[in-house]
Amino acid sequence: MRILMLNYEFPPLGAGGATSSFNLARNVVRLGHQVDVVTMGFTGVPRRETLDGVRVYRVPSIRSRKEVCHTHEMLSYVLSGGLQAALLIQRRSYDVCNTHFIFPTGPISFALKRIGGPPYVLSARGSDVPGHNPNRFRLDHQMLRPVWRRLVTDADAVVAVSEHLKSRIEANAPGVPVTVIPNGCSPLGAADDGRDGISTVERNGALRVLIVTRLHEFKGVQYLLEAVSRVGLDLELDIVGDGPYRKILEAQAGRSSKPIRFWGWLDRSAPTLQQLYRRSSIFVFPSEREGSPAVLQEAMSAGLAVIAADSAGTPEVVGDAGLLVSPKDSQGIADALIYLAAHPDLARELGRRARERVRREFDWAVLAGHYVDLYADVARRAGARQAARVGA
Repeated sequence: MRILMLNYEFPPLGAGGATSSFNLARNVVRLGHQVDVVTMGFTGVPRRETLDGVRVYRVPSIRSRKEVCHTHEMLSYVLSGGLQAALLIQRRSYDVCNTHFIFPTGPISFALKRIGGPPYVLSARGSDVPGHNPNRFRLDHQMLRPVWRRLVTDADAVVAVSEHLKSRIEANAPGVPVTVIPNGCSPLGAADDGRDGISTVERNGALRVLIVTRLHEFKGVQYLLEAVSRVGLDLELDIVGDGPYRKILEAQAGRSSKPIRFWGWLDRSAPTLQQLYRRSSIFVFPSEREGSPAVLQEAMSAGLAVIAADSAGTPEVVGDAGLLVSPKDSQGIADALIYLAAHPDLARELGRRARERVRREFDWAVLAGHYVDLYADVARRAGARQAARVGA
């Protein structure tokens, strides 16, 4: 099949949604299909290139930062991305269009379909669903709710990355069938470095704690910082990521007596990030609102013991491979850190379970196969409708 894939974020831009769509695209190619991606351009990034067999077209945009994209910047992608996609469908016949993020990308697929473009699959990822994350895009969703419903009901198939997100879509668009296909994970190198377990006491005898996330308020880093300040452990914290909440978090960290380092935004393949995963022992993920967090899967693939918020789609990823605490619960995080420090055997066991769970439940080769089956079904149904119209 020939698949057109649309996503305003694609490596090196964005975070989990970008990485997931890339991993999906290249695994679909490995299964013998063709994938073209239309995504945002950025200064210093090639306009066109082929990555692992995926042809990538990057269109002009006014995006100013790799790690975050604002509404007005997204609109620039809708315009230029829509034009590029329209040019592509004139030159090539696509069986299906896989659109990642209902907003801002969905309107492009909707418009393409009206000018003879392919049927489309909407992949909802989190903040593009009303109510999933009330701290972001609330006004956007309120203003565009009728448009959102129209996109979802018009789509030939809708995918959610978690059961929790599926329930949100169904609440906003009753009667629309939703298929759940979680994000997958391409394991980090640290997952295969031969270690049988991770000690909770490493460099200089300190507990090494890591968090990798965009720095928004709802990501909950402030609660981790408060927890770190409360515990009497010899502890070091590394924070990877950037975003609008960073200055507030840096000010909070400055009041702590613990060593806390902000690394800023790091590419997934950056040696520094790989080293941080290898030398850390506990990964904390206190985000309140997640679809199917890819970064959490990456930490699990690296064999880190996980402490995460019991919220939204996160528990579906963690399973029995980590400790869950209530959202916004600094004391709960502190208690979990103390418990893992006192029970190193449990930390090693959680790391082992985490690696095994990623291999068993989040293998991209398997998940890409589920997508391909869905693409084929959508293409068949679209072909049947076209044949019926011609016959009439």
